Amino acid sequence: MAIKIIHTADNHIGLKFRTITDDKVKEKLIAERFDALERIVQKGNESKCDFLVLAGDLFDTASPLKGDIDKTINILRKFENEVIVVPGNHDYYEGVDSKVWSSFLDNITGSRISLLIHYRAEKYETNEGDVYFYPCPCNSKHGDQHLTGWVGDVSKDPKAIHIGIAHGNVEGLGLDEEGRYFNMTENDLKSAGVDTWLLGHIHIPYPSSTNIGNPVYFMSGTHTPEHIKRRAAGGAWLIEIDKTKDLKFEQFISGVISFHRIEATIKSENDIEQLKSKLDQLTAASTILDLKLTGRLSASESESLQQMIEELEKRFLYLTSERQILKKIDIALIGNEFADGTFAYELLKTLSNDPENERALELAYDRIKQNQQ
Repeated sequence: MAIKIIHTADNHIGLKFRTITDDKVKEKLIAERFDALERIVQKGNESKCDFLVLAGDLFDTASPLKGDIDKTINILRKFENEVIVVPGNHDYYEGVDSKVWSSFLDNITGSRISLLIHYRAEKYETNEGDVYFYPCPCNSKHGDQHLTGWVGDVSKDPKAIHIGIAHGNVEGLGLDEEGRYFNMTENDLKSAGVDTWLLGHIHIPYPSSTNIGNPVYFMSGTHTPEHIKRRAAGGAWLIEIDKTKDLKFEQFISGVISFHRIEATIKSENDIEQLKSKLDQLTAASTILDLKLTGRLSASESESLQQMIEELEKRFLYLTSERQILKKIDIALIGNEFADGTFAYELLKTLSNDPENERALELAYDRIKQNQQ
């Protein structure tokens, strides 16, 4: 038998999605952060997990709306066993007057939800033996030192399971050039003497493969993506730890909305069709799509591209596009813009006759047009 944990972090309940201009889409994204958390609770129950661990940034700010706090607690109450919450750097704990956590504590009375705000080992008794959690809550938005150092000084029962919980950057996994996000090294985590760490802060999961031994730490990643830079699917870790301290783990995909950025150079109808085929592979109704398109097209090809974009706007949950599409330089364009027999006409016509001169043709055309301005 083994202890089972479902591990999530960086849920950022209350995120406003200010860059999304469509109010209906924004509402759907805000609701998805609750819905994805509910899926994690449901999965944890189905998997008969002993613990649900939330390793920081459950909320997007240290002063979320009370309605968001209440709704989050109602979701967490549905978990059938122990829920453990540790503050992160966005929803940091700065004392008993912390807006988010004073309200949170008032509303979890009588539940199996624990807010761990002290730097001390917390013991939980299970049918499979004792489990000690070592919480390292953030007490500020930024910090130039990690908060895990005390854990190594605690004497540990070798028969029990020991799990650290922290929030911050791990050197080599994320970027923290200014040292502002409680930066930890793998050696820092190893020296604590626990069986593994459950971490939050970096919004992508770690490890990237389940084909490894016992990880020193897990980074859950966010439970549902929040912007175009987050291409990994939202998820949580399902982790089992047996009495020999061996770990089994798998990722549960909890998010249903995805963000995709597609960059492409378009120079022909064939390129347009290839792009369309690529986009047809996405689940349009649940995808936020950002297109970055460059290239040169004829008038008819540009019209085809525009028609495709208009069709995509109807299919995808939300679409933004940045198009730097220039005019395709062919004999028809040259004839329309330059008089027959002029130097510009003859030069561009000659270059257009050889496909290997495509780049030279573009440069010559652009330079001639600049000189005409």
